[in-house]
Amino acid sequence: MYQKILELYNGIPTLESSRLTLRRMLAKDYLDMYEYASNPIVSQYLLWNPHDSTSFTKKYLKQMQ
Repeated sequence: MYQKILELYNGIPTLESSRLTLRRMLAKDYLDMYEYASNPIVSQYLLWNPHDSTSFTKKYLKQMQ
């Protein structure tokens, strides 16, 4: 299951317009991800429990590379 998720994640294209760029998250984005991933209200609708530390989020994003 994890391998399939990783394949899908790494296949996400970058979409760009004149005002916006959408791209997959990188390890350097860990503080931004932690901001929402640690919120119990947000994570109740996702497949994970709230992140309990920035180091957990950083490790997660490194694994997804």
